[in-house]
Amino acid sequence: MSAVATTIQLPEQLDFPAASALRAELLAVRGTAVEVNGSAVNRLGALCLQVLLSAAGTWRADGQDFRIVDPSGALQDGFQLLGATMPSDQLEGVSGA
Repeated sequence: MSAVATTIQLPEQLDFPAASALRAELLAVRGTAVEVNGSAVNRLGALCLQVLLSAAGTWRADGQDFRIVDPSGALQDGFQLLGATMPSDQLEGVSGA
């Protein structure tokens, strides 16, 4: 889409305490294109994974862009370890995507 995306910088620790703040930050920009910068992530917990996957689905249903950009190795590993796949159509900055 041609709209300028809102950028959300993910924190280093995407653990249980971070999930509520992440959810609130995403809800505050619903209805706009979003780029989620994952370059600083050192740890991804299951609840934050669920928030990110739910947001991706919600944005898709709303017809808005939702992209994870510059995912750190830890973020990519976290998705894999938790049995999830980062959708390639929603990634930037990852080789092979």
